[in-house]
Amino acid sequence: DAPKVWDALMNLLRKIDGRPAGLGARDVCRLEATYLLYGQDMDESTNPLEVGLSWVVKLDKDFVGKEALLKAKEKVERKLVALELSGKRIARKGYEVLKNGERVGEITSGNFSPTLGKSIALALVSKSVKVGDQLEVAFPGGKLVEALVVKKPFYRGSVRREV
Repeated sequence: DAPKVWDALMNLLRKIDGRPAGLGARDVCRLEATYLLYGQDMDESTNPLEVGLSWVVKLDKDFVGKEALLKAKEKVERKLVALELSGKRIARKGYEVLKNGERVGEITSGNFSPTLGKSIALALVSKSVKVGDQLEVAFPGGKLVEALVVKKPFYRGSVRREV
């Protein structure tokens, strides 16, 4: 049955000029759209306010953890930002992000975007970092790569964000 299902899917894809794709393609697409991946961009050590998900939390309603989140809201010290890197190196989770030589955060996700023709990344950084800031990403071996903080998302549907 599997070959028949595959053939049926391929016939449907051809009708919409589609092609099969794997996890690598999915990961690039979710990064371009700045869709977060649990365990990568957020985990039990982050809260929705830090990663731009405050819109999914209704602080005017009761829920488990509301009190803790209200306390956390008063002292949010970091935020998730989008970075465009110089060159084609891929920043990986945990790589340090620097501003003027000082550590301001770390990469959560990174990949090369064939659609945009550049390396892109998400980073959890100090709340003082702003769109337009020039940062550096520390690669293994001490190599520093320039990174520009840009607006999220990198890519939205069929419309690219112009820099």
